[in-house]
Amino acid sequence: MIAALIFPVVTAFVLIIGVTAKWIDLSTFDLRTLTIVFSSTLLFNFIKNIFDGAPLHSYLTSQLLKLNLNDWKIYLIVGGTWGIWHLPYYLVFLPETDLQTVLPGSRATITVFMIITMVCWAVMFIELYRVTKSIWSGVVLHMVEDSLINPLIISGFINVVAGKEILISPIIGIVTTILYLLIGLGIRTYRLQSNKTLLVDGESVNKKSVNG
Repeated sequence: MIAALIFPVVTAFVLIIGVTAKWIDLSTFDLRTLTIVFSSTLLFNFIKNIFDGAPLHSYLTSQLLKLNLNDWKIYLIVGGTWGIWHLPYYLVFLPETDLQTVLPGSRATITVFMIITMVCWAVMFIELYRVTKSIWSGVVLHMVEDSLINPLIISGFINVVAGKEILISPIIGIVTTILYLLIGLGIRTYRLQSNKTLLVDGESVNKKSVNG
């Protein structure tokens, strides 16, 4: 449920900030059409994301944990690998018009920003995997992201004021990315606290067993 709600909730919050600051124009926003687009792409994106990202956020993370790497190194390695995995997409295959809609600039510049964004997003994906011990939370999270925020920008449901894309874009904006990073770190805090609770409870049980 959390995986399904993260992107819609953050996107709604970002739109509120953008509209309030007059950085986002909602004059072309059509909730009914967006809902249809969102719903019609869920199945495709669910299947796609079993192979796009999930192996990194789950399998690669599990292997890096065996090396006893600290969390920050895991975030950087997984997020960086995820970003590099998309290099052909950003540098060659993604249409130029779509790129310019997301962030005006050269392909190289946009690619750098997207990799940084993915490293920050990776914290959420990795921590959800570590909490749930399942790849499906990441698949659902990625599915909702692809079906919601990509059409929102690329299909023109909203318009970001020129020059403000880097700040407030629901895909690549600094404000948006910071929010997702904070959510990932919040999940990490929950995991660490849960582990401490389990450790304390386990020690209590062991003491009771020893004392008979």
